[in-house]
This record gives sequence, C-alpha cells and structure tokens, in this order.
Amino acid sequence: MTNGSLVQTAQPGTFESPRGLSITESGRLLVAETDRVAQEIRFAEPEITAITPPQISVQGGATVTITGRNFAPDSSVFVAGVTIAVQFVDSQTLVFVSPALPSGRSTLTVQGRGGLT
Repeated sequence: MTNGSLVQTAQPGTFESPRGLSITESGRLLVAETDRVAQEIRFAEPEITAITPPQISVQGGATVTITGRNFAPDSSVFVAGVTIAVQFVDSQTLVFVSPALPSGRSTLTVQGRGGLT
C-alpha cells in the first residue's frame, strides 16, 4: 500500500455517520461519530485453526478450506511462497483451489491487516 492510500477498515454498518478520524502516536485508529464517543479500530492477526484437506496432490486442483479467526475480504494467502487467489467466505473461512506445487511439505500463510499467521 502506498502512502495516502485508502482502504476499508471496518465492516459495513459499523459506523452510522463517521465524523472524524484520528491516528494516535502509538498508531491506534480512532473514529468519532456525531452521537457516540470515539471508537478504536483494532486489527488482530489472522489465526488459522484448521486446513481441510490436510494433504493435497502436487498436481493441484483441490479445493482447500482454511478456518480460523480475523480473516478479511482483503486477506492474502501464500502457499510455498506463491500468492494464491482466495475466496473470502466470512471472517472465519477462506477457500481456494490449489495450484500445482513442488513435492514435499509447504508452508501456508494468511496475511491480513493485523499481520501474518
């Protein structure tokens, strides 16, 4: 992301009519509304709790489901260092079709606004 880029930081409907935005010295993001006190937006690291199926063919083509926490529509998935096109289902589920991969164990990583897992 380049400096000055705008990204969606909250789920739709979180704020009815935001009126102000502030970033504190520690990097916290605060949003003010007309009729409510300012709220802090926090981003947690994505957390993987399961990957199904646990093994796939090196030829690719398998549908893989990642379950966990703190997934977002802009979450990125990397398998063996390769960026994978992923479908965001909800904040606990990501799905993708595996590409052809090198033989052996591979690392699967999910990157989100709050970091890597």
